[in-house]
Amino acid sequence: MSRSEKVIYEFGPFRIDPVQHLLFRNGSVISLPPKTVETLVVLVENHGRLVEKERLMEAVWPDTFVEEANLTVHISALRRLFRDEVNGEPYIETVPRRGYRFVAPVEERFGAESEPAAAPVPSLPPSVPERRISAHKLLVGALCALALLSLGWFFIRKRGEPTPGFRKIHSVAVLPLQNLSGDPGQDYLADGLTEALLTDLAQIHSLRVISRTSVMTYKGTKKKLPDIARELDVDAVVEGSLARSGDRVQVFAQLVDAHKDAHLWAQTYQASLRDLLSLENRVAQAIVQEVGAVLTPDEKLRLTTVRLVSPESHDAYMQGRYLWNKRTPETLRKSMDLFESAIRLDPSSAEAYSAMATAYVSMLGSDQFPPRETEAKARVSAEKALALDDTIAEPHAVFAILKAVQEYDWKTSDAEFERAEELDPSYVVAHHWHAFMLASRGLNEEAYAEIQKAHELDPRNPGETTAIAFVLYWARKYDACINAANQALELASEYYFALEARGECQEQLKRYDAALADYEHALRVSPRNNGGVGRLGHLYGVLGQKSKARGELADIAAGAAKSSYVPVWQEALICIGLGEQQRALDLLEQDQELRTTGSLMLRDDAIFDGLRSETRFVTLVKRAHLDE
Repeated sequence: MSRSEKVIYEFGPFRIDPVQHLLFRNGSVISLPPKTVETLVVLVENHGRLVEKERLMEAVWPDTFVEEANLTVHISALRRLFRDEVNGEPYIETVPRRGYRFVAPVEERFGAESEPAAAPVPSLPPSVPERRISAHKLLVGALCALALLSLGWFFIRKRGEPTPGFRKIHSVAVLPLQNLSGDPGQDYLADGLTEALLTDLAQIHSLRVISRTSVMTYKGTKKKLPDIARELDVDAVVEGSLARSGDRVQVFAQLVDAHKDAHLWAQTYQASLRDLLSLENRVAQAIVQEVGAVLTPDEKLRLTTVRLVSPESHDAYMQGRYLWNKRTPETLRKSMDLFESAIRLDPSSAEAYSAMATAYVSMLGSDQFPPRETEAKARVSAEKALALDDTIAEPHAVFAILKAVQEYDWKTSDAEFERAEELDPSYVVAHHWHAFMLASRGLNEEAYAEIQKAHELDPRNPGETTAIAFVLYWARKYDACINAANQALELASEYYFALEARGECQEQLKRYDAALADYEHALRVSPRNNGGVGRLGHLYGVLGQKSKARGELADIAAGAAKSSYVPVWQEALICIGLGEQQRALDLLEQDQELRTTGSLMLRDDAIFDGLRSETRFVTLVKRAHLDE
């Protein structure tokens, strides 16, 4: 074989392309984490021969130190895939304390035998099977179709052809699937499938997909689709239902031209719970075909692959996501337990590690959890997720945050955010976090552009509208910030962060009564929130109400005694209000050592203006590389 010839390996129903790292089973692409495929390639290329563990790890992780447990995870994933045996023998044989040997019979084929790098998105079977029929039957069929059309029951068209007056679809909203199981305990399944469809569609660059938070505001709504489309500014809406009976799931989905309220496509699917990922994949493919989205080769490949994940693990993961999205302390703890359960059930579940990493990072900004411990857990989870599958956007965004907060490595942070947004252009969280990191360095125009993207993708989320307010606050555009906060409060009148943002602006505009009212209101919504306590205590100090300010300091200390974490950044705010500048600087230095998100606010938050001439404060800003 010449070096230019391409070798393809076949074994049982499988075929692997070692150049493109693609695995096929009976002609269909099988989705595996990249490192799992690389492990398989090395074993198959050496089929029949022992591959020492050290050599295998060097081949899969060149120039990188990894623990042997990483290799074990990928071998386990392959064994789950190769559950069937060949002539009574397993595909992979373990040689204790030495390594592994691929023992299944392997055929090597060269040249044009390989599969295409990116197969086109296959069409789902049409509702009416295409078959050769007689002229008489064709005539009868045509008459029946005309009769149905006249009654207005069906609209039949050849797949792939636009309907008369068809308008190009550039944006879509996937409304929450209705749970028709008669069991509220299955809500997580309906919501999980909705979120999975959103995730699949969001990775398509030519399509703008509205985020989960906004579409979930329409759960159980009686609003008409044209009204929803206008509020979300989309061309089409996907709606449907899910019903579970025992181990069987039935899903109905339809695509509607929301402006005309005209049905473009509808389909019913049935599958077992074990085939839920495959069902989800089929629905996503059908939607993409019907909206006429332009796909890149990578996007085509992703849509034609099905991830191999333990069904039990995936179920635990979906329950975890369902609870995590509720964002209460209790549901957050329960969601973490479920993510851990998903990982125990399937150690190769990149999605569970990814969700865990995102959950830990989301805890950082609350100033309620020990930062170093939380950051370390986020990093470990993100590393494991990317080791299993580096094409998931979430862990890249997590690393972007950690590079900024832990290392002040802004170049790498920006690169990781850009990678996350490239993999999933509709991933709101990446745009949201990126905007905050840009704003912390005074890159206000870039930050505003990023947060506007997040808002366009999630227009009904008060959190994204409030994020606009915070970006405007750091740019010192206080009136505009107040307007944005008011818009957020129109969406959710008791939204804590909108009240806090408006209070901060009112304070800088010296509207102290209004600021005090907002801070107190915020703390009624979220009692003893450290951020709210710090801001309120600071204002008490500014107003000369020193006993009240010291009372807030005492409350922080009391809360810290219970949780073993002292939010020193918030203590520093109160000391600034009291005029105790050197004590405030001591606390800010401690905070920077802890690597909280507080240091990122030093450059432009007006609350620190009284410290800017202090040498120690200038040093804090320089250490965080905020002026570079």
